[in-house]
Amino acid sequence: MEISDGTDTRTLAIPILIDVEMTPFEGFLAAYFPEEELYDPSKVSPLLDPDFDGLSTLVEFLLGTNPAEPNLSLEAMKISESIGEGGRTLSLDFKKRLDDPSIQGYFWGSDNLKDWTRMDSSNPLYEETGNQGENPFYEDTTGTITLPPGTDPYFIRYQVLDVF
Repeated sequence: MEISDGTDTRTLAIPILIDVEMTPFEGFLAAYFPEEELYDPSKVSPLLDPDFDGLSTLVEFLLGTNPAEPNLSLEAMKISESIGEGGRTLSLDFKKRLDDPSIQGYFWGSDNLKDWTRMDSSNPLYEETGNQGENPFYEDTTGTITLPPGTDPYFIRYQVLDVF
């Protein structure tokens, strides 16, 4: 596939797998790694980072980035802060994998790096909205964290739960 804005052009190979029985994670790996690397644990282990960009293959699966090529941090997630009348908020813009409920990512927040609170729909500080993106496997998602007064600094982490 070739994309152009009239000035710059970017080409991206998109493998299409027809009538192949794979888990969503295996299909993800097959889309980015040549067949000879699909059995190499140093390339396809969910916990390793074969492209050395700081994101494990499993996190790249959840966020829709390419595990075979280094990604800029903004390709995985855009984080912004705003201060208004209602206080301070953090916005997290990312892609969310839709087709594999056995593998989920969650945000956690802390103001002291010792005590962590899970940011999900049960937490009144966290709100999430999503829209179907161009890729049918991912939703373009925005998570908003409303920070309580006195939480400066505030830390967030992304954790993968319920894996394999």
